[in-house]
Amino acid sequence: VIRSPLQARALYSLRHVKRQLSSTTDSQSSLATQPFQRLVETLKSSTQTCTIIESSCGGLISSSLMSVPGSSRVYFGGTVAYSTKRAGKLLCGDEELHDRLLKSTSPAASDDDNMMIVGVEEHLSEETKAYIQSKVKWTQEAALSYCKHMDTDFAIAEGGATGPTFHPEGMKAGFAVLAVAGRRSGQDNVEILAQKLVLSTHGDREMNMRLYADAAAELCVEAMKIANPSIEMTSEQPDTHQVQSTNVTDKLYLDRSSHLRSDAEVMKELYNRSDAQHVIVKGASEVLFGSDDQLSLPTLEQPFLGTLFETDDAKKEALENRTFLGRLGDEQTPLFAMYLPEDTNVSSDSNNSYFANT
Repeated sequence: VIRSPLQARALYSLRHVKRQLSSTTDSQSSLATQPFQRLVETLKSSTQTCTIIESSCGGLISSSLMSVPGSSRVYFGGTVAYSTKRAGKLLCGDEELHDRLLKSTSPAASDDDNMMIVGVEEHLSEETKAYIQSKVKWTQEAALSYCKHMDTDFAIAEGGATGPTFHPEGMKAGFAVLAVAGRRSGQDNVEILAQKLVLSTHGDREMNMRLYADAAAELCVEAMKIANPSIEMTSEQPDTHQVQSTNVTDKLYLDRSSHLRSDAEVMKELYNRSDAQHVIVKGASEVLFGSDDQLSLPTLEQPFLGTLFETDDAKKEALENRTFLGRLGDEQTPLFAMYLPEDTNVSSDSNNSYFANT
């Protein structure tokens, strides 16, 4: 695809808008989310420690924990084992652990009775269920071994899939299996204290990583309570990050649908969808907003879109030069970028939409 310099600058602007809308305040973009603040404070107040082995989160669990002041007292390090097959040398030098993790991903592993600890939604395909169940054993083995190797009070293990594309085929949204191992009060043996399946509703990679990381911190706090029911928990404050970003997350997560872009028939169908939504870009740096924190995303069905063009030929040219961005939200509505000249004006019947320099 050959894009003009104007389109290239406009696409840069779109990426900037996405970052703005997914982090509308400093607190929202912070790694130190409320779950991690609570985890660190609870570990500090009980003089306990944890370690982390994560996969699809790519280090976000560790970096979120480390971003909380005082975390050096409770966290000494962890591992990102993104590829089980290639991660053998990263696993505390434990070749037996590497073998167990490899076996946990085999098809036979999903028949293990221990795999049913985490429930799986009925609507998922059998292949998807088996893939999810393999992560149950993987996280159990990883959490137990890391808690022993690092000699910490707790170990968090995470394994899953973030998107935007998935294997096996048929998966439409991400998931993560989380496990926390630790020692109960007064005991020396390490056991799995808590395990949880987190099912996402979409394939937005960054949002899923954040979702899984925060869930891991929350699960570790739950495990600490299981290990020692008398432990003093820090008070739970309203999660500003989650509350303020709810609308943006619900409406604007984007599945880039990379696997569809080479399918000419599918792309033709998406381009012709009357309900397709459009990010309207004027010039190199202005984007059409519907409000201070929401983009205006008109469809071909809405008369307002036609008011942006002086002639039918101008509208036809803009439609032909659209850029496919992906599919939006749970409904997987096609989303395109549409480019307009610098001198485009918004009509008086624009439903309060306006262009803003991003």
